[in-house]
Amino acid sequence: MRSFLLARRAVLRPRIGRGIQSAGTNALTPSDAQDGGETAVFSPFLEELLHPPDTIPLEDATRQYTTMDVVPPLYRYDPNAENVTETSEETVRPTPVRDAWQQGKLWSTFATQSEEEKKANAPPGWFKELCYDLYSRKEAGVETAAVPPADYSPEAHAAAVRADATEEVDPYLWLPFQLKDESSYAIGPYQFAPTSQYNTEQQVKLCLGDRHKEYVHFCDAYPFPERHQLPTSVGTVPSRLHVDPTSPHKVVYVQLSPDFPPALWLPVKGTAAAVRRVLASYASQAALHRDHHHEHFEQRYRDALRVMELQNMTPKDEGDVLRFVGYESRNVPYTDAPLREYRLSQTFYMGEHDDPEKLLEHLDLCPTLFAIPSMRTVTNPHAEHMIPTVEGPGVVPSLYRCIYSKALLLVQVSLSAEVKLPPQDPEVFKFLWKDTQVQPQMKLPVFVKVMWPDDVKLSGNGVLNRRFNRLFNTEFAEDIPPDALYSVFYTMHWAGQLRDLLGVRAMRERVAELLAASQQPAPPLLYPGTREVPNPEYTIEERLGMHLQYLSYLGDPLVRETIENLLPTASAPVRMGCAKAALIAGERDLFRRIVSSEPQGRMQHYMTKLARKRKTRDLVDPEPRLLEGQYEFASPLWTKRNTRIDRNTLEGAVDMAALKH
Repeated sequence: MRSFLLARRAVLRPRIGRGIQSAGTNALTPSDAQDGGETAVFSPFLEELLHPPDTIPLEDATRQYTTMDVVPPLYRYDPNAENVTETSEETVRPTPVRDAWQQGKLWSTFATQSEEEKKANAPPGWFKELCYDLYSRKEAGVETAAVPPADYSPEAHAAAVRADATEEVDPYLWLPFQLKDESSYAIGPYQFAPTSQYNTEQQVKLCLGDRHKEYVHFCDAYPFPERHQLPTSVGTVPSRLHVDPTSPHKVVYVQLSPDFPPALWLPVKGTAAAVRRVLASYASQAALHRDHHHEHFEQRYRDALRVMELQNMTPKDEGDVLRFVGYESRNVPYTDAPLREYRLSQTFYMGEHDDPEKLLEHLDLCPTLFAIPSMRTVTNPHAEHMIPTVEGPGVVPSLYRCIYSKALLLVQVSLSAEVKLPPQDPEVFKFLWKDTQVQPQMKLPVFVKVMWPDDVKLSGNGVLNRRFNRLFNTEFAEDIPPDALYSVFYTMHWAGQLRDLLGVRAMRERVAELLAASQQPAPPLLYPGTREVPNPEYTIEERLGMHLQYLSYLGDPLVRETIENLLPTASAPVRMGCAKAALIAGERDLFRRIVSSEPQGRMQHYMTKLARKRKTRDLVDPEPRLLEGQYEFASPLWTKRNTRIDRNTLEGAVDMAALKH
């Protein structure tokens, strides 16, 4: 059998070899194979496969292959990339003022130029007089007394010049004006920073309706410090004076910061005296701020430098020390914060956040605020002393200083705005959400209290703020300085929550919307709630109770009437919100009446504890809402055993006597 298989393999081997060779030959040159001496077996299918009559081009498969976008692409922020792509229309848009300037005919574009001045190609008379007064440092119409030739003495004149040169000038009060030569004017429209996030509509509003309006920057004026410097440093970045050639009015625009768009430029009458009055207001605030706080910041700088040396953190330059001074702002005591420096103030609502530190990081990087806060508190709602509950610890403050007007921004994160009663079994509640690996989202409201000096010249006499409120539907006071206004607006826009920047009027509208929604049937909740394990979701009634507190935080003068109108038909969460809103507003008699009329139960128990908790809070409220002698109002009292005191029984009388002593 084995010999038969070997013989069979020997017969088949040459046939297989010839088949492979003929197939390879036919694949290369079929005609040669047919003409050769040995006839090869050639398949018609193989011929059609290797040499098709029609060739089809195959496209690159990698370019045609697509998949579903299950996960959105990762967004990588590039600070150097522009967020607005210029179209072909914008690149070829004409610039008549700049073109005329390049041709030496700049003055012909001024609308306030007379016919004689146009023929002579001379600047307008008011602009020429303005530049002369700024250069010679005198006011228009005030002539200096002429020196009689008989009394003129070169020696006395030289001595007077030397005396003027050696006279010391306060750099905080000195108003320098660096006029530019006509050949060095900066002419063109306002350019937004590449990192700005404004859309086209917002840019048009910030440019007062025309993004391509050309301005002439002809002078550098009073300088301000940079944001990374000490807040009491001497100014290094000058402000700018602009003029609009196409305007028929004799107006000069003061741009305090390169980041300010035209909507925040201060319009000033085109005289040197008017420009000096506006800049003198900012200079006086800088000098007062230096006198009051320079020693404090010097001490903070020395302390930071000493700590770095003790920790072997050798600073490479002054910037390292300044960054550490900003970090040490979280250790500044609450009593050292200048909260009573200014009398004027206004509070704004900045939305609800699960992690308020994300919003505070935007404030830390705001270009119109100093990088060294006056006070900084890190908000950690998961820390034991900052857990937000119905009887929460109070308010977490942070205090920032504006660069130009020295206004203050007191940012407050409220940790006691909850109206939910705590779970009766906290351990079960904690382990339930830990097992589900879902962290319930919290709603922590953030407020900002703007405090500014009493000087209307800082805000352009209110014209600028009224126009800004009309453009963006905001509620800023008329005398808020532009840098404080822009700090709040810029931060909320950068955080993507500009719709949550609310004042009293907008908060009233939101409360009315929640009240109307509470009249409708409640939608089904995702998780069931019990007294032991309450539902972490917020119902409409709970949202209404929380927003009543927000309305009281904003200082609504009609909050008492609002509470009295809601009380007769309010649910339990709304009643808790009314009690806390009355406590915030200082309506003590209304708070007592709400607690006294509350039915017996846990809600009334926590309302009573609420007043006592305000007295012993350990955060930022040094003044309790109620004094010690004002706690015994007409509401049920509770012992430490959580049993209610009934004054009509013997045991209640004994407990009451023990409570008093």
